[in-house]
Amino acid sequence: MSDAKPAYRVRFTKAARRDLNEHALFIAVQEHHPDPGLDWHAKAYDEALKLDFMPSRCVLATGYESLPYPIRRLVHHNHLILFTIDEEAKTVYVLAIVHGARLPRPGELHPSIDRVRRDTGE
Repeated sequence: MSDAKPAYRVRFTKAARRDLNEHALFIAVQEHHPDPGLDWHAKAYDEALKLDFMPSRCVLATGYESLPYPIRRLVHHNHLILFTIDEEAKTVYVLAIVHGARLPRPGELHPSIDRVRRDTGE
């Protein structure tokens, strides 16, 4: 394993953190035990953190073309981790985590990259 520094920082919006928690809770309730939900949460979070290296390897997400910044998607099981890349700041912003069967809802994402930055505490 390399000791190289990650090329990008990965930041989560409040909505993305809420999505992680809500999906994990849903899975735990469905399974009648917290372990599957906690396991899904940990793995989804770890997958998102891996966007620190070559985030542009992920394809553009369809249905979000109306936003002024490109949205990419990383598939995690049957969920999509939606994110954008700020090349100038070398930061990946995880915007939302949605079920893959759900139709795109661009109105639920921030209308500008400045709002994304503020939502992550920058």
